[in-house]
Amino acid sequence: MTDWIFNYLNENGHNYTYKFEELSFDTIISALQAGQIDLGISGFTYDEDREGIFSDSYYDSAQVIVVASDSEFTNADDLNGKVVGAQQGATGEEAAAMIEGAQVQAVSDANLMMENLKAHGIDAVVIDKAVADQYVANGDFKIIGDALMDEENIIYSTEDHKELMDEINEAIKAFKESDEYTVLTEKWFAPADKDAE
Repeated sequence: MTDWIFNYLNENGHNYTYKFEELSFDTIISALQAGQIDLGISGFTYDEDREGIFSDSYYDSAQVIVVASDSEFTNADDLNGKVVGAQQGATGEEAAAMIEGAQVQAVSDANLMMENLKAHGIDAVVIDKAVADQYVANGDFKIIGDALMDEENIIYSTEDHKELMDEINEAIKAFKESDEYTVLTEKWFAPADKDAE
């Protein structure tokens, strides 16, 4: 998506170059505020307590509960007194805290968290639905119960990038109307049961 956005902007009179910096999710905001990076593109959702500016939504999502495929848990009520993982600094951590009686274990690495769930080191995980769908489609996991929190995925930045964000919003609108949007959402945000037998 980022490639598409900047290609679109450059085809329409701009001359942007960019590079990706891989950071743990919980450090992206501080890196933005310190001026070390210009944009946060990592499944951010709007948070009124966060200083900065946000793009228009590029995808609707939610926070959902994921368990191992052999788990007997069926909804959030079953997790009272259980250990629930969430990505540190993400809205999943906040959503996990909404589960009555759950012991929330926040970690910075989502892959390690899912491996821990697979190994039954924790009882459940709260994570973005688009990410959850991929794990469910490719691993030994399932989503249980209702979504804990509905969200819109956005790009995050700081006030001194207002002009850039206006241009990105223009590109997001064009992206969502493009064939590439359909291709990418079907590839990366595919329903979990797409490949079910």
